[in-house]
Amino acid sequence: MNTNYVIHLFIILIAGFSLLAFSMCEDFQDLTGEIHDDHTAELLTPLPGTEFDNGCSDKSDAIQWDFDWSDVPGAVRYQLCILHEGSQYLLVDAIVTVSEYSYRAAGAYITDGNRSNWSWMVRAGTPFAWETWSEIHYFDVEPLDTDCRRINAER
Repeated sequence: MNTNYVIHLFIILIAGFSLLAFSMCEDFQDLTGEIHDDHTAELLTPLPGTEFDNGCSDKSDAIQWDFDWSDVPGAVRYQLCILHEGSQYLLVDAIVTVSEYSYRAAGAYITDGNRSNWSWMVRAGTPFAWETWSEIHYFDVEPLDTDCRRINAER
């Protein structure tokens, strides 16, 4: 076999994998399909309309959000994207090897003006390709300082 051919094939394979591995959630806002098959993750929690934890304005309480989705046969990784509507930046663009994710932000909080219209979606990855994105689920965040009242009352 020609050595140059083998080297070129190796470079093409490495370059192709790099493109897959570094793929971002660029199509997050453009997703409109609701395709469900064995290779599309089903979003389990939070359910649409859930109101998630918020922090405290005095930074005494962390934000803790937990996400869970179905295992996809053959998947070796999952990509999770979390976005606030109107933001140009993703809050989370994570690649994980299990079908769950916990977002924790110590000392953080979300202002009341940004509490609504958060969304998340997941896609599974096999060793060679990314599968179809899940449907998008939406959630809101509880009012600022909701937990702080309870935490301060317990002290």
